[in-house]
Amino acid sequence: MLWSPVVKVSRTGAKYNALQAVKDVQLQLQRELQILLELVVNEHYLAAINQLKEYASNISYDLSKSAVLRYLQIEGCLQKHVSKLKEENKL
Repeated sequence: MLWSPVVKVSRTGAKYNALQAVKDVQLQLQRELQILLELVVNEHYLAAINQLKEYASNISYDLSKSAVLRYLQIEGCLQKHVSKLKEENKL
């Protein structure tokens, strides 16, 4: 897997296109080494982060050993709390 939050897509005719370059490497790895490289970039990266955030916000046990999951847990709980306050017109 190759994870990257931002892989730029250039306009048509541009000299360099980062996304196309990554896809070319992916194809080369598959052809020459029979390695399947899954790309988790741009919107797929965001979707994965959102899934982690959802997961973390729905568990109740302590995630202090994983700073990232703990952060996502707190953020998810905060979003739920603020949404509830908005629904109750308390914000």
